[in-house]
Amino acid sequence: MKLDYEVNTKLMKKLGISMDKKPEIKAMYQERERLRKELEVCTIEEDAKQLFKAFTQNEYSLQRIWGFEGDWRYHKGYKLNWCTCPVLDNDDYNEHIHYTLDCPLHKDLLNIDWGLDK
Repeated sequence: MKLDYEVNTKLMKKLGISMDKKPEIKAMYQERERLRKELEVCTIEEDAKQLFKAFTQNEYSLQRIWGFEGDWRYHKGYKLNWCTCPVLDNDDYNEHIHYTLDCPLHKDLLNIDWGLDK
């Protein structure tokens, strides 16, 4: 699946990113979209977790190539298929991400003993 993306060359110039990086940036956005689409049709939770991990790694790589610090608060994983976290709450606020404890993609991140069983 070949997806056509235009890279924001104005932003590249503003940030001082070499135009030689344009094909690499474009390929990373294409990979991001490929992973998102695979998650849409995935039917096995373990596969979805692996796709989500690759998607998250891609998000960090995109942040780095654009010269930004890797920051999970700007990732939009809560909009992916399989995620049961609240989209509207997360769209409203970037300082904290709202997760659900049973989200197939995020529950491993939340594997914390909250002492609720006591």
